Amino acid sequence: MNTFLLIIFLQVILESMPVSSSGHIAMISTFLNTHYPFISGLQFCELYQKIDYFLHGPTVIILMIVFYKQWFFPVSRLLSNTFNKDMIFKKINLYKDSYKNLLKIFFKIIKLIFVANLVTVFIWLFVRPLINKQVWFSSDITLLCGFCITMLLLFSLKKDFKVGFHINDFGKFIILGLVQGLALLPGISRFASVYATARLLQIPTRRAFEITFLVQFPLIVIASFFGFYKMTRFSEWSNIFSVPVSLSIIVATIISAIVLFWCKRLANNKKLWRFSFYMFFPISVLIFTFVF
Repeated sequence: MNTFLLIIFLQVILESMPVSSSGHIAMISTFLNTHYPFISGLQFCELYQKIDYFLHGPTVIILMIVFYKQWFFPVSRLLSNTFNKDMIFKKINLYKDSYKNLLKIFFKIIKLIFVANLVTVFIWLFVRPLINKQVWFSSDITLLCGFCITMLLLFSLKKDFKVGFHINDFGKFIILGLVQGLALLPGISRFASVYATARLLQIPTRRAFEITFLVQFPLIVIASFFGFYKMTRFSEWSNIFSVPVSLSIIVATIISAIVLFWCKRLANNKKLWRFSFYMFFPISVLIFTFVF
C-alpha cells in the first residue's frame, strides 16, 4: 500500500511538470522489479491499473484553477450576452458587434482544438495499437531514449529556434496535435514536446503555455470520465479510496497546482529549459538499473 500511495502521489504531481509522469511510473516499476521483486510482484500495479485514468481528474481541476482568468471571464461574458434579451430584441449594435467578435474567437478556438485532437486521437487509435505490439516499445532502452528526447526538447528552449517559413493557425495546431500524439512513446513528455514545438512555431511564451494545456484539456476530461467508468467496473471499487489514498490525492493535487503555477512563471520568464537538468535524475536511475 505504501508503494501504491507513492505512485498516486507522484502521478498527480508530475502531471504538472514537463518530465513525463507515465515515464516516471514505468521507471519506478522497472527499479522495483530489479531491486525489490517481492514488492513489485506487483502489488501496487493491480490497484494502480484500476485508477490510472481516473487520476487525470485532479489535473482537470488544477488546469481550471491555474487558467481561471483565461477561461472564466470570456465564457461568462459569452453566456451573459447569449441570454441578454435587451441585446437580442432591441438590437443594440455596440453589444451585438462585441458579441459576434467574441463568438467568432470562441468558435475558432474550438475548431483549432478539434483539429489538433483529431490528429492525436487518430494516432492513439490506429498507430499506438500497432506500436504497442512491438517488443521494443515497452523496453527500458526505449524509456531511456524517451527521457533523453525530453531532456533535449527542454534544453532547446534555452534559445528561441524558429521555423523559417510561415504556417497558418490550422497548420500549427495540426503539427501540435501530431506532436501530442507522438508523445505516446515512453519517456517523452507531452507537456515538454508540445510546448517546445509551439515555441518553435513562433507562438509567444505565454500563449504557447496556455495552448499546451488547452489542446490537452478535452482529452484528459474524457480520460478522467473513462477512468471513473473503468474503475466502477471492479467489485468493491469504493474500497480503493481509503483515508490514506484520498488524503494522498488531495495533498498531491494541492502541490501539483502550486507546481503548475511555478512552471507557468518559469515559462513566461523563458526559464522552463532548466527542467532539462532534472532529467539527468531519471536517466541516471535507469542507467543504474541496467548496470546493477
